[in-house]
Amino acid sequence: MEINRIENLIGEYEELLSDKSKLAREAEENKERIKAKADELCEAISDAGLKNVSFGDYTYTPGVQHNYYLKKDEDLPEGVEDKFEIFENDAALEDLVRKEINWRRLQTAMRELEETEEGIPDEVLAVLNVTDEFGIQRRKTDTKTKDKVAEALKKRRAK
Repeated sequence: MEINRIENLIGEYEELLSDKSKLAREAEENKERIKAKADELCEAISDAGLKNVSFGDYTYTPGVQHNYYLKKDEDLPEGVEDKFEIFENDAALEDLVRKEINWRRLQTAMRELEETEEGIPDEVLAVLNVTDEFGIQRRKTDTKTKDKVAEALKKRRAK
């Protein structure tokens, strides 16, 4: 009796694990479709010469974000032996280097340097791949303010 129960539980557990893998694959595929649609939406809004578009309860605003990735050793420019040395020798970037460079901190540091007058040093750019990633910012449109004004006017007019 107990063996049957255990075997049933194992079967249910294995089914859940299978579902989990299937859902993870589907989620990854959906993420790729969302990314492609966001790119298409950014392009359409930009081509229309618009800053953003309101639709339903949301406002859609295109934007671009630079992402920085370290190049593979075989893709480094001639004469660069150690890409980490370049970061270690730069006072503003030396704290990024551990045994690896933290991706999030790299993004922040590069964006900050990008906004300075000097920009990102050429020797740093030489060991990075820079890509542009488009995205859509989706926010709930604020209707509360409009409703508050309408309610205040209604009260005022009732007097």
